[in-house]
Amino acid sequence: MFIGSWGRGTGTRGRHVAEPARPDCAVPVSGPARQPAASLPDGTVDMETEARLALTALEESARRRFVELQMAVEPFLTAQADMHECQRSLRALMAGAISRAESGVLVTAMRRGDSVNVEILDDGIAACSAVDLPNGSSLPQGATVAVESLPEQGTKVLLRLRHARIVAAEPQSALEIIH
Repeated sequence: MFIGSWGRGTGTRGRHVAEPARPDCAVPVSGPARQPAASLPDGTVDMETEARLALTALEESARRRFVELQMAVEPFLTAQADMHECQRSLRALMAGAISRAESGVLVTAMRRGDSVNVEILDDGIAACSAVDLPNGSSLPQGATVAVESLPEQGTKVLLRLRHARIVAAEPQSALEIIH
């Protein structure tokens, strides 16, 4: 069995893997699952939760193709998007990456300025110039998609969403608490 890290263009392609992916494995993630924010405003999504749900939904498809799924999402990252549109878009883009991949798909999400950048990287050897969303799927309002593909190295799909600022209630001062 090959054990090591996966990086763009450095998957297990060309290496012998002695045993197939175990059907009892969960989606590998860094760190334990955390509870999503209790009550996010309408039109706001927790990106860790959405990425985890999308990967979990596609786990069986990836397992059949012997594709390893990984994610790295900035904690407490929120985006302005309709939850259902976001979930459909993420699943469609991740499914495309799984179908292109030789051995691995990595999903990352981080804040960049006023945006949330979700990158879906695969190590497929064929060049990909565009991604298609299935019928009935659309990008969340204000979202954009960019594709960068290098033959023999893989494809990076960048989904850019608007960052949602969640303003917590200001803590009361000690004087207000006493009175």
